[in-house]
Amino acid sequence: MDAAFLYGKTGEEDQLTSDIFGLIRYLPPDLVLWPFLKRAECFVKNDLVQLDKQIGFPPVRAKYFFWPSAHVMAKSEVDRALDRQPDLLILLSDSAGHFAALVTEIKYRGFKHNIDPRGQEETEDRAVAISTGDKAEPDPLDLSESNGDQLADYLRALQRDAISLRSGGARSSRMVASVEEEDARQQERLSAVPGDKRFLLYLTDDASPPMKEIEDTRKSFSSSSWPKAAGHLFWLGWTSLYEVVEQRLAGLSESENNLQLILRDILRLLDARDLHAFGGWRGAFSELPIPTPSYFWNPQWFSNLDSLDVRLTGGVRFWKNAGDLER
Repeated sequence: MDAAFLYGKTGEEDQLTSDIFGLIRYLPPDLVLWPFLKRAECFVKNDLVQLDKQIGFPPVRAKYFFWPSAHVMAKSEVDRALDRQPDLLILLSDSAGHFAALVTEIKYRGFKHNIDPRGQEETEDRAVAISTGDKAEPDPLDLSESNGDQLADYLRALQRDAISLRSGGARSSRMVASVEEEDARQQERLSAVPGDKRFLLYLTDDASPPMKEIEDTRKSFSSSSWPKAAGHLFWLGWTSLYEVVEQRLAGLSESENNLQLILRDILRLLDARDLHAFGGWRGAFSELPIPTPSYFWNPQWFSNLDSLDVRLTGGVRFWKNAGDLER
């Protein structure tokens, strides 16, 4: 499915989101999505349980909702409420009626889009400075803190049940009604997801967790609430997805041709954007053009020094100290 077209998206990151997850949505969750989520790293390095353990069940169904709306409340009269759009929301469920929700922010050669709550867009080099003050009964995730950091905003919106699914493009009234009816059912299911089963996933093209961006997000929470919030924030790299798809493709039988086609297309799309794992120096050198013979210096350049009023002591060397030359 070309979700970017349906939602009027033209950016490179949006097209990547549409290309990859538009294919993954046709796969059973246990083939690619679940092994991929098992690789997610928590924002804080401690003994917190990893994402798959926190979800608590292997999903048998996964619903993908592109570019939902996230409403971020204003902290004060000076600030303004924000309506933002994370790239993807994944609703997981099993046959026993358990649900979990993942808001996914996707980056490709880009940084977080932070916004000053007073209206000025932030750059990746300027963190959002926030002071929360003392609260008699603080929320476990400090949801009343100022908005501005992209990842913190999305997590707060998800925890407040302020994520609204968007239907995307449709022309006929019949199709519009069908899509909106399905979205309304899924919206009810999203609202029923327990707070401890709501997570934010940050997917980037970094080889390791982007520590500066994570640190900026940490500053959006108080020191007391950050460990709780960080337990719901996870990071993944695109190369992990490439590795998972490659491994799963190798395990398919010849009879599973339809699945093979989808996995090969995913690998091809990732490879075309250079979002694959490092294949080692041998593979990298094999892709380089064969160099032409060249020399840093030619010994013949130093074979005839008679025309110079210079006498060198000792043998000829490329580098000489000034004291070795005698006129």
